[in-house]
Amino acid sequence: MNSHLEAVLKEKRAMRQRLAKPLCQENLPIEASYHRYASELLSLAVNFIDKLEVYLKTIQTIPQLQEQTNNMDNALVRIESLEAEVEELVERILAWREEQYGLLQATYRNSHGAGSRNTNGTTSYLSMENFYP
Repeated sequence: MNSHLEAVLKEKRAMRQRLAKPLCQENLPIEASYHRYASELLSLAVNFIDKLEVYLKTIQTIPQLQEQTNNMDNALVRIESLEAEVEELVERILAWREEQYGLLQATYRNSHGAGSRNTNGTTSYLSMENFYP
């Protein structure tokens, strides 16, 4: 055991230099009072590195923002014009529906007349009165 301790004492200087030198440039000497902050900094660095790709993509898209904004404006104008067309078509369909309903009522009245009700006084489930409330 003594021989081992003697060898350690002889290499004391070499060991101090070896311990002070960072291994593969990965170790940094940090005072003990700053260890808590270093661990917090490390977790922040890990989160930043995880999100680094997203950050880089965001930065790369900045020059394209004006073009994308213009595309969105054009799409909004197209949507508004299509909305106007749909509203016009709905109005035309409702008008056509009312016209068809009027024609159907007129045809029904002409074909059945006022005196041709059912003999038992009730209306059929297929009659015009049951088409629309």
